[in-house]
Amino acid sequence: MPSPTRALAAAVLLPLAAAFDNSCFDSTQVLAALAPPTREAPQTFLKDCAQWVVDTTDSVWSPERSPAEVNRSLREYFYEDWMSVTSFGRQMRGMKALEEAVWSTKRAFPDLQIHVTDVFCVGNDIDGYKTVMPDVLTGTNTGPSVYGPPTGKRATWGGIALCYVQRIGGKWQYVAEWVVHDELAQLKQLGLEHLDQLSLPSSAAATPTACSINRPSWGWQPPTETQVATKRASASPAPAVAAAATVTVSAAVDVGPWVAPIIPGQPQALPVGYATPKAKRIVQQMDAIIGEQRYCYEWEPWRQSMEPFFEPDFTYDTVKGVGKAKFVGLYDWFFGEHVLWNNAFAPVRFTQCIFAGEEQTATTTTYATAHWRGMLGSTLVPPTNDTIRVRINDFYQFSGERIRTNYMMLDIADVLRQAGRRVLPRARLPDDGWFQPPSAMEGVPAPLSPFVVPGVSDSSRAVAVQLLQAEWHYSPSADMRRRLAASGHALLSAAVPADTRALWADTLRFYGPSGIGYAQGYDEYATHVLRVLWSAFTDAKFALDVLSCEGHFCGAHGYLHATHTGCFAGEPPTGKLVSMRAGMHWHIDGGVAREGYLMVDMPALFDQLGVDLFERALTAKPLPPQCDAPPASGVTARAAASLAAASSGTTSPATSLAASGGASMWSNAPAPNAGLQPAPNPAEHPPAVLANMPLTLLMGVAAAAFGSGFLAARALPPARRRPSPALAKLASPLLEDGSQ
Repeated sequence: MPSPTRALAAAVLLPLAAAFDNSCFDSTQVLAALAPPTREAPQTFLKDCAQWVVDTTDSVWSPERSPAEVNRSLREYFYEDWMSVTSFGRQMRGMKALEEAVWSTKRAFPDLQIHVTDVFCVGNDIDGYKTVMPDVLTGTNTGPSVYGPPTGKRATWGGIALCYVQRIGGKWQYVAEWVVHDELAQLKQLGLEHLDQLSLPSSAAATPTACSINRPSWGWQPPTETQVATKRASASPAPAVAAAATVTVSAAVDVGPWVAPIIPGQPQALPVGYATPKAKRIVQQMDAIIGEQRYCYEWEPWRQSMEPFFEPDFTYDTVKGVGKAKFVGLYDWFFGEHVLWNNAFAPVRFTQCIFAGEEQTATTTTYATAHWRGMLGSTLVPPTNDTIRVRINDFYQFSGERIRTNYMMLDIADVLRQAGRRVLPRARLPDDGWFQPPSAMEGVPAPLSPFVVPGVSDSSRAVAVQLLQAEWHYSPSADMRRRLAASGHALLSAAVPADTRALWADTLRFYGPSGIGYAQGYDEYATHVLRVLWSAFTDAKFALDVLSCEGHFCGAHGYLHATHTGCFAGEPPTGKLVSMRAGMHWHIDGGVAREGYLMVDMPALFDQLGVDLFERALTAKPLPPQCDAPPASGVTARAAASLAAASSGTTSPATSLAASGGASMWSNAPAPNAGLQPAPNPAEHPPAVLANMPLTLLMGVAAAAFGSGFLAARALPPARRRPSPALAKLASPLLEDGSQ
């Protein structure tokens, strides 16, 4: 006879134990969800499914596979929005999370082998297949893992993986997985038995609802092109909301970027606006990895994480003096810039001001805020042990889905100025490195892609091309002419105007690099930037490499091929043919440029003039005097007169040019007042300090450039700061109206 205590326990516990079962699966609706719903569907993949599982497992996990082969396999056999639920209830989603999971495991166990012990598949070609694969893993812990430093011990542990596979774009891919491995056995063999001393995940398996099943499941299909184009939110709403928002229609409805598409049998999602251009999106993804500053000194994992974004022989084209100026491939880039930059600067934050992109091009203008803590390579210029700001430009050209060329520019002269080593005569404009994001509420960086209305980019491109024609003597290619014509925009006529006031806002702001400075208003810009260039360099032609526009923002990179016939930044005319590398950005709205940004590869330019700017930096030799300034009444008054005459209809562009006292733009003929050599203001060009720096210094400095395009996406929102006291003093005539 049972004791009273046992009888009481049975009376209490047995009813509780019987209170739960999976009887809800008796429902016809629920049972249907557990089996492929399409009757008599073809099963052509079934006979190959088990072998496919084995082969795809080996393609990722075989130790003999190269990193490039592994990354290709991940993209070939896994859906881009793949999801996983694994030990401790951890959840992962997306290609980035997949790559991180694979490579963190491979780093911890470089010789890891996955021994498949069985495979079976169920499903059909319509509803997809579910695969089950028990396995045994063996490997030696010679690298850091999520549990701590390497132990050097070997372990063997078992597990099982349930996967859902569906045909996407004509090929079979893993869409989701539920994986459990005997991690306790693994830890014990590694000598990590004291679990209270380990940093274990705090997550746990989600609390199940009554007879819920894993999702995605039978019949799942990838998002339609409409969904991708409108960037439909990927996260599902809460269950209650989902039930309320679910609609049933016979076909997907494309309702534009501001209303989420209605998908048959699926919950309504929030709209996300217009799609981010492909090139910009890919650079953002690459930036996301670099911006977290992972693998700062670890070549292999860094290479593995970067390879998917770059062509194998891509070119990283930096300013002169940064190593060999052009780096080919990731290896050159990593050891030529990345490591040296990290040695010299930490911490670093990159603030992108403009980030514009199209399908095959992208561009950024950025500043890095950094603590200068170490020598830049082997340079004799000591670190400031203080915070500095480095101005950077990047321009990207793509080949399909990967970066083919990255043109990088940075203002090394301003870095040296902050170390007390100015290498160009002070500009006649405020010249203390002041640099701001665009004066537009369009995001930082601007623009915000979801809000860029189609057509605006074309209008901005037309203005940018006209500026390049009028100010840089660019002759548009046939492709550019066709592109502008197709969007309904015209080029300037052959007789370009002598003053470009009509292409700029009255309140323009122009941010030039060190030696050029900050101009406010067209008169200052025309006098101290354009007139300087036009006087110093003639017979000019501009060769364009990249023009990328998005919304109200454009960026251009190229080379001005010209003859040095006038004084420039203290250097008398040499009569030499030169190639001036320039990077420009504009904020364009209302058919005019409201803000402009310029960077010039001064080391390369001055090297062509026979001047070593790095020697100036290292020897502190006196700088040459600044060139004579243009006449006090010069360009500005005459430009105003010509504008008034032109607006009254009494002058043609050619007459307007004569009225302004200038020769035809970039022409060989001297201006009427050529004897007064307009001040080739250094304000027009960024410093050329890199030209003569020791190679290793230059490589280190170049790494700053790397930061612009590759670390910038982590940028902190820039504070719109006022000029420094010194700059405020210089700029006081410009700021009498109280503007910043």
